[in-house]
Amino acid sequence: MATDSVRTQTKSSREHEKSDTPQQGLAKTSDSSEPRFQAKYSYVLSAIIAIATIFGIGNAISKTWLSDDAFISFRYAKNLSDGLGLVYNIGERVEGYTNFLWTTLLAGGLQLGIPPETLAPALGIASFAVLIGLLYWHSLRRKKYSKTLFLPFAALAVLLNRDMQVFATSGLETAFFTTLIFGAYSAIVRRDKSMGLGVAGILLSLAALTRPDGLLIYASAAAYIFATSRHSRGFSFRPMLKLIIPGLLIYGPYILLRWQYYGHWLPNTYYAKSAFLPYYSQGLLYLWLFVKTYYLFLVVPLLLLGTLLYVFKLRKQPLATKSQQSYDSMFLAFAMALPYCLAVVRVGGDFMFARLFVPIVPLLYVAIEESLERFSVPQKVRVALAGLALMSVIYRNDQYSDSELNIHDIADESRLYTSEFVAWQKHIGLAASEILRDSDAIVAFRGANAMLVYYANPEVAIEAECGLTDSSIAHQTLAVRGRPGHEKTASVEYLRERRVHLQFEVGLDFTKTRDELHFLQIGDLVIYLIGYDNRVMDKLKEHPGVRFVDFPKYLDDYIARMPALPPSKLQADYEEFKSFYFNYNKDDARETEFLALLGTYTTTNGSTSSSSYSP
Repeated sequence: MATDSVRTQTKSSREHEKSDTPQQGLAKTSDSSEPRFQAKYSYVLSAIIAIATIFGIGNAISKTWLSDDAFISFRYAKNLSDGLGLVYNIGERVEGYTNFLWTTLLAGGLQLGIPPETLAPALGIASFAVLIGLLYWHSLRRKKYSKTLFLPFAALAVLLNRDMQVFATSGLETAFFTTLIFGAYSAIVRRDKSMGLGVAGILLSLAALTRPDGLLIYASAAAYIFATSRHSRGFSFRPMLKLIIPGLLIYGPYILLRWQYYGHWLPNTYYAKSAFLPYYSQGLLYLWLFVKTYYLFLVVPLLLLGTLLYVFKLRKQPLATKSQQSYDSMFLAFAMALPYCLAVVRVGGDFMFARLFVPIVPLLYVAIEESLERFSVPQKVRVALAGLALMSVIYRNDQYSDSELNIHDIADESRLYTSEFVAWQKHIGLAASEILRDSDAIVAFRGANAMLVYYANPEVAIEAECGLTDSSIAHQTLAVRGRPGHEKTASVEYLRERRVHLQFEVGLDFTKTRDELHFLQIGDLVIYLIGYDNRVMDKLKEHPGVRFVDFPKYLDDYIARMPALPPSKLQADYEEFKSFYFNYNKDDARETEFLALLGTYTTTNGSTSSSSYSP
């Protein structure tokens, strides 16, 4: 096949290229040498493809689940659909999502009456199905140049990979992003076609709009194109321009509009998750846990070394005799996957097992598939090796169990967020929404309670575990590293400065707490009370299903027995009551009782003659 970079060749060099296909070095065994095996293999392979496709897509559908992080995007999409802007809280322009294109697609679904809880898994499954189709097509297309048997290992491996199935749903953009990346890879492989690189540029631009790390893969692809665009007169910039112009036209305006809307060049999540700081120790654990699970990837370093040696050897050939091998798809797969992998390790990986590696898994499987075709061994041996490789995908080393769902702060979240758990969060969230609707309560939340917040729908909600929806929390200085994405917890003092009233927590038990002053119960939901605001709490009192301690009455009882309390306890209690109650309410009568007695104590101690209270 001729390329953009090879313009003039002699007839003999063309004939050389025709025989010097991308599969040079493969076994020379002809299909006709083993006709019986070939016939049986075709029937068996057809059956395997049909069964694997049904099993893989069916299993992905059966594993449908919703991650807590997905509900952050769901709320952004809902507010956008409602005409409130691409915001989490009305009037607060904070970019707390990392999937712009995905979020806007969900908002479009809401305009059509499709809730994101339904649309997100459906788009994920559709993306997974398209990915499988692209992988089969990629193998079939290469078969035209190969003398070996048709062996769609990559498609079968993706279908049978448990975590590819898991992230085909989840409500996250993972499967959609992965399909865009592989689609771009496939288009670059066919860059001899007039629209190949242009299509790749469009797909990579869409990938970058879907997730910011798509820019890294885009840059890696561009570097590959630049490095392989050499011809007899030097470098050709035309292929490079074909690839990057769509990015300039699509991503360029987006980045300017985002800066104008949010006031930052980088999303708030970049700071919330400390993506600018290296965290190699955790990143290596994340990588090792993945490789230990899918131990077939232990061969990747060897394949990479072989590919680099092959490319180095190719560079020594005369330019006129170089064929499409100089654009070898195996080399391209590594060029796109490995810089991304190194970036994942640098930032410390993720708190979700395998999620950040899923986008490059198809590329690595393609590299393994092509390496199987390059072995100069009999066809039966090659098929046997492919079968063993597939067995390693099926019989992975599952390190998680029902009693061990968190390893090195990396969780198998699909087992945590079951359909029953999401249904329960929806049930209590909708019940809370009826009560909180007119209360003006400001809510903080952590972790899985993003689901609860989505259904409870308070007017203002602050993510308090890393600051996804609050730039002040996100920009905190990080002193000690911990679980990736969960390291910048908001202090109670800060939440009270933000006038937060309630904090949703997972697993609180109203009956077991010894501090009833700081808890309230709405039906089955137990909530931590950050600050007692009479205006808010009086509205909550109107609902019979709400239980909490009436703090003004509690204060009256406390004031009656204050003279008998030790000064140290009175001082400590007053400081908490001031932060918890008096800063939220103008209650001079009750506060004066405290200050008067505290003033008496200080006079008795001789340190001062009056109270510092200023009404």
